[in-house]
Amino acid sequence: MQLASNVVDAAAAALCLLPPQPAPSAADAATLPVLVSCALVADDDDDHTYHHSTARKSLDARSRHARYVERRRKNNRACQLSRAKRRQRVKDQEDELVRLGRVNAELRQRIAEMERDRQRLKSALVGILGQS
Repeated sequence: MQLASNVVDAAAAALCLLPPQPAPSAADAATLPVLVSCALVADDDDDHTYHHSTARKSLDARSRHARYVERRRKNNRACQLSRAKRRQRVKDQEDELVRLGRVNAELRQRIAEMERDRQRLKSALVGILGQS
């Protein structure tokens, strides 16, 4: 067990003491694992040991999931807006249909009145011309 602990300590030391590397590009960073923490801590007996938490998750997997969640959130909102617009458009079209139906009925009534007036005037004209 002591040997395993020394190996872990050596690995932790190697991880924390590596010389600084240039920052990876955005494309490379998306596939690199993330080291959550690694710290040098003084124990009670004053020998320095490395305690580390290697809770690693692939940055790629986390970022893909975050992008997916964000896309779903945006898509759900867009669907809500689209449905609301469609409902409003249908309601507006139904209101317009009712309004145009009333206008159409009024116009048909005016046409019927004008047709009766035309017929009456025609009869009157024929009567006047027939008498002369």
